[in-house]
Amino acid sequence: MKPIVVVSKCLGFAHCRYNGEIIEDPFVRRLRDFVEFRPVCPEMEIGLGVPRDPIRVVLVEGRLRLVQPTTGKEFSEQMNGFAEAHLSGLAAVDGFLLKSRSPSCGTRDVRIYNETGNVLPSSKRQGLFGAAALARFPLLPVEDEGRLKNFLIRERFLAMLFTLTRFRELAGEPTMARLTSFHARHKLLLLAYNEPVMRQLGRVGANEGHKPVAEVFREYGRLLPLAFASPPLASRSSPLAVRPSPSWLLALGFWPLTCLRVRSASRSASSAHGSSGSTNPTLRNRSCSSPIPKN
Repeated sequence: MKPIVVVSKCLGFAHCRYNGEIIEDPFVRRLRDFVEFRPVCPEMEIGLGVPRDPIRVVLVEGRLRLVQPTTGKEFSEQMNGFAEAHLSGLAAVDGFLLKSRSPSCGTRDVRIYNETGNVLPSSKRQGLFGAAALARFPLLPVEDEGRLKNFLIRERFLAMLFTLTRFRELAGEPTMARLTSFHARHKLLLLAYNEPVMRQLGRVGANEGHKPVAEVFREYGRLLPLAFASPPLASRSSPLAVRPSPSWLLALGFWPLTCLRVRSASRSASSAHGSSGSTNPTLRNRSCSSPIPKN
């Protein structure tokens, strides 16, 4: 089962930017073979054409509004309505990869203006669609392509995305034996990110209270995303410093994540030494187009 990812359509899928351009993001392009993308352009969905006058988020009387400065038109109601309808209509989704700084899709770095046109220092710098996605799916990985240029953020996004997808597949046919196997297979990865949550998950999976299987899966599914709330321990200078390596990830079946990491490392090595670089010997004979191993 491939992860289902809602993605901004302008990130390599259509010329739908306000100026008619398309953004060819290398990471999005590499990820296409490993996930099922669901492209969306909220601005086009509410009737804005291509090309179009830019829109911006404006703070008006304590509320964030979506405004088109050149025409004075406001599109807040249309955008909020589309976001509610689109997000509530998703039968299944595992994550979001949205356009950074977009007044519609942005998740963390959107410019917020006041009524006189000045940029405000704001802690909530989200576009309207991005904010709705974060609010409706607080436990899913929701990132933008700008932040994913950071290695640690990208690694966490991928690890969380594929782990939650596997659990969603597992929950389709829930048994305690399958949950025990899932936890054993992912234990070291979870340990690298959050030992306390990993141990909580172990206790839930042990089911010493003999709870119904459905209840155990609900509790496990509630806790699992929390394991990825912070970067891996190694990046936090912990005495328990553990870091998911390509060999670990390959053993877990995270071939897409391993492939993307090794490609990145190989490019870095080539740039630094003028050679093709080397990779983990475990990975040398594997093709990056290999199918994703199943549980």
